[in-house]
Amino acid sequence: MNILQRMVDLPKALAARIGDHGAGLSLLVIRLGAMGDIVRTLPAVRLVRFGLPDARIYWLAWEPWSTLLAGHPDLDGVVAVPRAALRAQAKDPTRWGGHGLCLYCVSRP
Repeated sequence: MNILQRMVDLPKALAARIGDHGAGLSLLVIRLGAMGDIVRTLPAVRLVRFGLPDARIYWLAWEPWSTLLAGHPDLDGVVAVPRAALRAQAKDPTRWGGHGLCLYCVSRP
């Protein structure tokens, strides 16, 4: 059993994909904020890529920061969105459909 399966009781289909190194799994990383917030989140994405090498990992980012993430070796793509659209969608990350898993990264003081 890997660490993701130990953290939460996952649905069987998701647990099977995680057990299969992420094959057939699509992840959406949401980390909104300044450039430093994005940079501090990259090590977590590296760990996800290490644990799920066959998963497809995308990052939802505000347009100006999308160039920072473009071409990153641990990402399969970047979804660049205008700030107004991000604010509306960030209130409910489950509305970003089409991905098997959504990693909503936030900072708490």
